[in-house]
Amino acid sequence: MKQWLQSLALSALCLAAAACRPQGQDGTVAVPDNISSKSLLPLIRSVEVIPLETREDDLLGTVSLYPASDGYIAVDARNLKIHHYARDGRFLNAVGHGGRGPQEYPMVTDVQVQDGQVNVFSLGAGKETFFGEDGSFLGRRDLSDLTHCWKVPEGLLAYQGYAYRGKSLVSLVREDGSEEELLPKPADGLLSMMDAKVFSSRGADTFIVPEWSQAVYRYRGGAVESWLELDFGKYGLGADFYQSEDMMSAFMSRMQTGMAFVSRYFENDRMRLICCILNQVDMQTGEGETINNYGLFRDGRWTWFRLFDEDPVHASVQYLEDDALVYCLSPLDLEHLDSALRKLIPDPSVLDSLSEDDNSVVLKLHLK
Repeated sequence: MKQWLQSLALSALCLAAAACRPQGQDGTVAVPDNISSKSLLPLIRSVEVIPLETREDDLLGTVSLYPASDGYIAVDARNLKIHHYARDGRFLNAVGHGGRGPQEYPMVTDVQVQDGQVNVFSLGAGKETFFGEDGSFLGRRDLSDLTHCWKVPEGLLAYQGYAYRGKSLVSLVREDGSEEELLPKPADGLLSMMDAKVFSSRGADTFIVPEWSQAVYRYRGGAVESWLELDFGKYGLGADFYQSEDMMSAFMSRMQTGMAFVSRYFENDRMRLICCILNQVDMQTGEGETINNYGLFRDGRWTWFRLFDEDPVHASVQYLEDDALVYCLSPLDLEHLDSALRKLIPDPSVLDSLSEDDNSVVLKLHLK
């Protein structure tokens, strides 16, 4: 029974959602109990569709997308492929190769693209491999006992999560191997999701979204601070939740009454985008409700819009770029693209030229 409940809980938590209200005087962002259906459509100026070039020997599966200095880095972790594309979608070069050789990556658990360098973390194999965006091999080093990582000037930020007892959520591992706790773990015994999107960045700032968090944290210059506090009201996880002696019982109780926490966070010079989970499950029937929303902050205020499970766009935002929200979708996903978004594509015939055998497509929602 306990194993079944754990499985149900993990399945439910794989669904994501968020909603935000204007920042209050106490520096928090309140989350309303109910969000009416509201679309991002009135804020969208145009929709840009950029197919990633399909070459017979370079087909990709599920893609995570990262901004390169002159285009995109597309990562197919399952098939151990990392490709570099121009802004117009033209294939430029492969970035390294999967394999067991000294200049190859045996697996891809995390990727970080920064300052023209692609860092490939193979944490299950204890390796970090460095490449230039042009595919040139730059170096490699061994890593030990680390989970999700992010390279910073002082060393590596290591996110341990709740999988390891007695360790902090986030620590700084310096070049000499010494480790400093930055963010203490609020509880032991929580289920661990190990979301690969723990870290994001903007310039010198690295933003951290731990599992089960009620806040977004910022790292800079060796220190972590709370960057964005969220007040989820009756759905929030209070201190009593983290201090519970029986974490499984506390978790199941909260799932029945509803629970909310931050899922992902992005920020650039023009806007912020926050994604959270608001979830409620009937433990008798196994049926539940997940409300999908994003909070978008720009021009000094928050805007909230409803996300629907059947909409492939909103569930796959990759990052922010200037005035645009950037997504990466399969050609099959685009078949279900909302008709209102299709009308904002300057040349919608680009969709007709795609087939299900093509590589993924970069989609940009340019805001007014």
